[in-house]
Amino acid sequence: MNSIPAEIIASSSPFRFLVGPNQREFIIYSALFAHQSPVFEKLVNGNFSESTEKCVQWKSVDEDTFICFWQYTHTGRYTAASPVIGLKSESEATCEPPPPSPPSPTFAAFFGTTAAKKDETPPKELTKREIQWNEFRKQRASVNFGAFRSTGGLFGSRVRSNYAHEVSRPNNLWS
Repeated sequence: MNSIPAEIIASSSPFRFLVGPNQREFIIYSALFAHQSPVFEKLVNGNFSESTEKCVQWKSVDEDTFICFWQYTHTGRYTAASPVIGLKSESEATCEPPPPSPPSPTFAAFFGTTAAKKDETPPKELTKREIQWNEFRKQRASVNFGAFRSTGGLFGSRVRSNYAHEVSRPNNLWS
């Protein structure tokens, strides 16, 4: 950051900032603020209402972030806040233990059953929609759908090709 002579800073007018949703007021000398970027220089010295009023409203800027910016304009450095690693869930914030996780699907796949717990609740009844969906998935897993057939090869039966264009059609369909 190129230095600005102290007499220029001292003789420049104060520029007001109304920051955050609470519109907290901060002051930076115009010369310091304008020196930060060409955009800020235009905001301070251009034909804008902010330049004539010497005030700008930054409702979407966090107050702590602005304080870092204020510190940077005056010193060329700023003290960063400690990073937020992750947000706490509502249960962690209220010091409640998290709900128990369901058994791993791989456990059930290898052993065919899941370990029963003493306080385990009975399974809920499936809705008609869930029953239909499960039936559809079973059929889909056991049947090759019409014009689709497995190609085998490198990816096994997971890759399917559409051979519908090879199906013979009677000539009278198109006439």
